[in-house]
Amino acid sequence: MNIPIHNVNPKDKEYVDQIIVQSLRDSIFVLAQTRLVHWGLNGSKFYQIHLLTEEIQNEMHKGVDEIAEHIRSINLMTPLAVDNLMSSRINQIDMSDPYDEEKLVLELSVVHDMLAGYFEELAKYSGMLGDELTQGLAVDRARKHKKYQWHLRSSLTYTISNEKNVKESKS
Repeated sequence: MNIPIHNVNPKDKEYVDQIIVQSLRDSIFVLAQTRLVHWGLNGSKFYQIHLLTEEIQNEMHKGVDEIAEHIRSINLMTPLAVDNLMSSRINQIDMSDPYDEEKLVLELSVVHDMLAGYFEELAKYSGMLGDELTQGLAVDRARKHKKYQWHLRSSLTYTISNEKNVKESKS
């Protein structure tokens, strides 16, 4: 049951507003990490992962813009400083060994899965407030990041054993 957005507890609305702005920050951060893998990965899977991460980056760039424009359309401010924009809940992946392809791709898949989870949270709470536009945006972004993590993991050599590692990385 959706509650009309004008009958919402202001604290609940403020919480959803905080989540959507943080989701923008997290998206920018994951986009940057995807770029680092795109540029830095070395080894036999370079070309395959380079093309995949390029596709992800291109879509994410548009997605980040949609998130920011939605934030502004609901009369919120986007971050106004780079350090504020890059303040993420997501940990940085370890790029110290660009030849460890399996590790880098697995870590990148994990951050995309985490981002999908944050968008799922946004969808849940915005839906409870009756904010269908924010909910729709969040569902769409969650779906895309779930797809990215799946595409990345499907490129791994040992997909089945890595599922355990992905679940452990989230803990």
